[in-house]
Amino acid sequence: MVEYIYGRRKELQVGEFLERRGFAWDRAAGSKGPIDLTAKKDSKYFAMQVKATRKDFTSYTKLSINEEDSLIKAAKTLRAKPV
Repeated sequence: MVEYIYGRRKELQVGEFLERRGFAWDRAAGSKGPIDLTAKKDSKYFAMQVKATRKDFTSYTKLSINEEDSLIKAAKTLRAKPV
């Protein structure tokens, strides 16, 4: 439960970051699927998977190959760019 709360907080922080830059955004209910957030600005539409860590460093490989494939497929159904 603690990890869920931490991850949810990070998703909301990403959403606020996007909002300050003029994006409309929405958080997936429960965010248990491949897409955590969607964001739109002008003709740009993004489907995002947010990963959070408490470590001092991170890697671009936070998503497994299966998670990456799921994000790409889900984004494609929305005609969004996977991020």
